Amino acid sequence: YIQTTWQNRQRNAIVYLPVNFNANENLPVVINMHGFLTTAQFQFDYTQFHKIADSVRCIVIYPDGIGLRWNSGTFFFVSSTVDDVGFIGDWLDRAAVLYNADLKKTYSMGYSAGGFMSYKLACDLTNRVAAIAPDVASMVNDNLSSCVPARPINIAAFNGLSDPITPYNGFPGNFPGIDSIKHFWQLKNGCDIISVVDTLPDLRNDGTRVVKYTYQNCNENVQQVFYKVINGGHVWPGANNIFFDILGKTTQDISMNKEAWNFFKTKEIPANVRCDAPINLQSVQVSTDSFQLSWNAVA
Repeated sequence: YIQTTWQNRQRNAIVYLPVNFNANENLPVVINMHGFLTTAQFQFDYTQFHKIADSVRCIVIYPDGIGLRWNSGTFFFVSSTVDDVGFIGDWLDRAAVLYNADLKKTYSMGYSAGGFMSYKLACDLTNRVAAIAPDVASMVNDNLSSCVPARPINIAAFNGLSDPITPYNGFPGNFPGIDSIKHFWQLKNGCDIISVVDTLPDLRNDGTRVVKYTYQNCNENVQQVFYKVINGGHVWPGANNIFFDILGKTTQDISMNKEAWNFFKTKEIPANVRCDAPINLQSVQVSTDSFQLSWNAVA
């Protein structure tokens, strides 16, 4: 649990380094963001993405939003001036300095409002995030209307057809239906309009089925997939049913963690747009927010 200062505010994050972490590994980074009215600790406990980090070898950062929310646009007439995009960028910098993270393999995932924020990063931080995996999320209208991604971006999205919090058909005045979001990114990514539809195996008798939509022939070889959970609720696929179906059914036919990582692991930010760390970057931490840096070549 690390406290930092960003734009004169105290900001917090949980950082998980895989077992036997060695800075020489140059590991990928997954940003995993919590939902509205919850915390980084909740996201850590609920999604448990760090449990696969040990085997797949990645760094997981669970950041905390200000006021238990993220600034991903105006929601229910409430807007925010917090620069969360800059805050996430700051943590990517820190990951490079503190842990020698691989800045071409940086990924964002999130639950609910954290998924909304992942879409915001796909719009505004395109050269620093290789792929996103938003869960039970959409894009609020003002973010949708102002989103001009700098390049095509890899997206694996997960939504429940029976979600009571982020309704599949949208919420008038706040965000459109999920099909509109899929279409928006299909156009931005230059993918074929008609997707390949695959109904996944019904592995568990939990009242859900998962249908996977794969969009083909996207620009710059990016991938766009969408997992629709029939009878699925406002939950993290494959997680423990901590809400006891109050927010709808949790499918066990897929694991969000495994599907997202398998999607992430092959994705890299294109060399022509990314910001690499300097070669042989060395850092000495002077205080929480101060580092003495040295390097022998500039990227």
